[in-house]
Amino acid sequence: MRTAPVCDRCVVAGHQNLPFHRISKWTPVGLENAPLRLLGLKIYTNHAKGKCPGAIEDAQGVTFKIVHINGIHECALVW
Repeated sequence: MRTAPVCDRCVVAGHQNLPFHRISKWTPVGLENAPLRLLGLKIYTNHAKGKCPGAIEDAQGVTFKIVHINGIHECALVW
């Protein structure tokens, strides 16, 4: 499903619970794949709904590869 272009921050907010979607980003060359991790999405473990209240605000997390039915995703995990 295609939607109107939005900023990186809005894409991340809209995909907090959908971390395995494939996102395209407009560049000077055209549309390119944009992993949600590189847009700033972080997956917080042990919390069903979003960020841990005790997480460090600027924690980058560790890069973790997850195999999903639509491919391999590199995610930023924070705990």
